[in-house]
Amino acid sequence: MCIAVILAAVSSLYSRPQLAYIDFDVLAILLSLMLVVAELKEIRFLDWLAVELLNKCRSKRQLELVLLAVTYVSSMFVTNDVALLTFVPLALVIGKTLKMDMERIIIMQTLAANLGSMLTPPGNPQNLFLYAHYAYTAGSFFAVMAVPGIISLAYLLLLLFHGKDRVLKLELPKLQQPPKGILLLFLGLLLLNIGAVLHWFDKLWALLLTAAGGRLQSARDLCRFLCIHRQHQPQSCGKLFAAVADGQCGRHLFNWTAGQPVPQQCAGGYAAGRLDQGSRRAALRR
Repeated sequence: MCIAVILAAVSSLYSRPQLAYIDFDVLAILLSLMLVVAELKEIRFLDWLAVELLNKCRSKRQLELVLLAVTYVSSMFVTNDVALLTFVPLALVIGKTLKMDMERIIIMQTLAANLGSMLTPPGNPQNLFLYAHYAYTAGSFFAVMAVPGIISLAYLLLLLFHGKDRVLKLELPKLQQPPKGILLLFLGLLLLNIGAVLHWFDKLWALLLTAAGGRLQSARDLCRFLCIHRQHQPQSCGKLFAAVADGQCGRHLFNWTAGQPVPQQCAGGYAAGRLDQGSRRAALRR
């Protein structure tokens, strides 16, 4: 870090830094993708999907194939580090459960994550920068990466089918399926951001819509804490959610917990203007 700072300071004596050097389009779409990935991790979508697939495996080779496939494919969209941080711990749990040596599989997962992420613009920040800086089209980028992609996939399959297979039975504890509405929202935002990366959609609008989706999820989580966790009435939960989701009305949440009414305009289509006393007491009750 210190060396980088020193080199940056020395280089600035020869070439003065300019604001134009900062590619705000790349930063915007990178931030947007990070927000979507963070939300997908928050609802544990990748974990749930992997567990559902792994519980269908009946042999060692099927197990390895699923672990490599989910790592390889997910790294194309959520970056290689996120894929590894999600699926390597899962491989370790499986190894402990089945008393298997997972060293080989983890090495192949690392290869799969890096080889998969190189194939798409959102796979890693370097690809994202190169794709934007050199104004690639989707066709031209994938044409360049087609040969390395085919070679890397063939190499992974060769490693996968090398060695003996054996029957096994795996029963991982099932995870709760993510709420369909929220899952569809963030999968849609992921597709939207991929479209923005490919120049099919404006990057700033993608960032704004993604941030709005994240805000909506935050409001939902807050209302779930106050309403569901503390067993408070669903009808009033809807009123509270409408108030919090509206940026101008979020402050009325605290008024509501203090015993004050929520204005009618902050109730969206859910309420008549005031939360009942019983619901407020339920939200405050431990």
